[in-house]
Formats: sequence, structure tokens, C-alpha cells
Amino acid sequence: FLALTHPDVDHAGGAAAVARGLQPRQIWLPAGATGWPPRRAITRLRQTASESGIPLVEMTAGEVRCLRGACVKVLHPPPHAPPDASSNERSLVLSISSRGRRALLAADAGARTEALLAGRWPRSDYLKVGHHGSRTSSTPGFLDQVRPRIAIISCGARNRFGHPDRGVVARLGRFHARVCRTDQHGAIAVELLAHRRVATLVESSCLFAWIG
Repeated sequence: FLALTHPDVDHAGGAAAVARGLQPRQIWLPAGATGWPPRRAITRLRQTASESGIPLVEMTAGEVRCLRGACVKVLHPPPHAPPDASSNERSLVLSISSRGRRALLAADAGARTEALLAGRWPRSDYLKVGHHGSRTSSTPGFLDQVRPRIAIISCGARNRFGHPDRGVVARLGRFHARVCRTDQHGAIAVELLAHRRVATLVESSCLFAWIG
């Protein structure tokens, strides 16, 4: 399964190539994706899906898909997002649980989404930090609910946006999360295993594991 969180080019730009290379059974999109503007990346993705016979499936909050050994719950977006919500605040946010461990993939959801779901964020062992570590996400109330042990920030080296925000990194540290970043450690893979937390990174400098 390929999950595309929203149409911004830094998330959707390579989606067609990934779909061609991996041939997923389905491509998951957030509710409302049929209304996305016909940007080049989205057009390429739709063409690839059509040529390969891959269904495009819109997902909405509350849906649950149980796969082999894991359950995926859609936390966001709702069926009808506010009309003034940005594409970030319409992001597809997923919670993946497997054998007693949980990963939260926060996409580019910001403070508005974090407040909307206040009290409903699941405590998670692993957090893919929202919006590349931007100061508009990872609010104290959100982190107090999620309490991640491992926080991974996806951001480009020397990116022009200044991601991740130093305040967000410091806040994650105050919540005792181990922070790893793609700009410093390269590609990151995480495994959720029974009675263990294992995060394996391409760069050995950030290779670590927790045994529970």
C-alpha cells in the first residue's frame, strides 16, 4: 500500500515513480483528493495508477484497515474538512499498531489539526514528526498525549525553510524522545516488534534499539 498524504510537491512529487517501481495493491489518498488541482505530480500519479490498474482509494477519519500483523487507523482528515483548511491541515494522518507497538505518521498536520483531535491522539512509541519539524506543529499538548520514544524528522539538508525548528527539537527532548533526522542520518527504517522497539537507520551513528 502506498499512502500519499497530500498534494504538495515535496510529498507527491515522487509518488508516480514509487508506484511504478513498487506496484502497490492500492494507493491511499485523503478524503477530498478528487478535488486536488491537476498539478503535474498528481496527473502523473493518476496516469500511472490507471496504466498499472492500481486503485486510488480515498480514506477518511475512523476507517481501519487490518493487514498482516498490523492495523492502520485513519485519524485525519474528516469526511468534510473545513473549506478554509490548507492542504497541510487536510493531510492523511495514520496510526499503525502492531503487536502492542504503535507508530503515528503525522504528515504535514499542524497546530490546527492537533487541536481538533485533542484528547484523541494515541500514545505512540514512534512519531513521524509533523510538517518536517516546523514550529507550526508538535505543540506541547500534542506531545503530552503522544509521548513518543522515537521521533523522526524528515527534512532536507540546509533546507530554505529552516526545518526542523530548534524549539520543536528542544520540546521533543523535554518529552524524552530520541530524535533522528534525515538531514543528519539519511534514510530511516523503523520496525515495530513485539516486546521490542527497534529503529534501524542507514547511518550507523544513529543505530539504536530499545528492548522492552
